[in-house]
Amino acid sequence: SESSDLYLIDASDPAAKPIPFLTSRAQEVLPWWSADGKSIYYASDETGAWQIWKASVDGKSAPVQITRNGGFAPVLSPDGVWL
Repeated sequence: SESSDLYLIDASDPAAKPIPFLTSRAQEVLPWWSADGKSIYYASDETGAWQIWKASVDGKSAPVQITRNGGFAPVLSPDGVWL
């Protein structure tokens, strides 16, 4: 089956190449930056059902599953309090 992955790119550098951020056999879609810019929320079917996950941009920790009863299209409030 096909997968979709997330990449980061330095938008200020016209010659920048995409850097793999999340790559797996699962689908990772609809990324949304955290208010502090240190994490990205996204939807993934990693568990067999769509859930919201959070991954640290620095890559020092494993992604964390946020929802348990389904979730898709994460959107954070501007102050970062509500998902």
